Amino acid sequence: MHPVLFGVFIIGTLLFLCYVVYITIMRMVQDKVEREAAIIDGMDIELSPGVVDDELIQKPGLYIFSGDSDRTKLVCESPTLEIIEILVKSNDWTDISFVILAFGQGNYIEVSGSLDEGFSSCYKDGDHELFANTSPESIQEMTDIFCDFLQNKKTAVKKYGFS
Repeated sequence: MHPVLFGVFIIGTLLFLCYVVYITIMRMVQDKVEREAAIIDGMDIELSPGVVDDELIQKPGLYIFSGDSDRTKLVCESPTLEIIEILVKSNDWTDISFVILAFGQGNYIEVSGSLDEGFSSCYKDGDHELFANTSPESIQEMTDIFCDFLQNKKTAVKKYGFS
């Protein structure tokens, strides 16, 4: 076989193998996202009609009250970074929504708002309600706030200037 043809054959084979690896990885990622979404769908628990209230947030977990629903839901009792990201990014933020990451009674971080009216974030610790120095401006910023709080509350309070 001619060396040039052999080189083309090798490059073509390598490109094909890269494509197969890429497709395999993308399928694995999609399967993981679908499994996480199924967890979220399967764990919705109706707690109470109406708006978010401290009495509804009795135990740790990830909660949502969205404008397309009339109830607060406990999404997950032990949320992971992936579950938080999927919930925040998949929520329809055209209507006002509240997403709350609760650490215990009277201790939680809440991000709320809508795409049209803007967003706000509030950290509650007992009787103290603290608002961030700057409001989140995007869904990604809201996701980052929750993920930072999940990893380290004290650092997140300082990072976002809750005062």
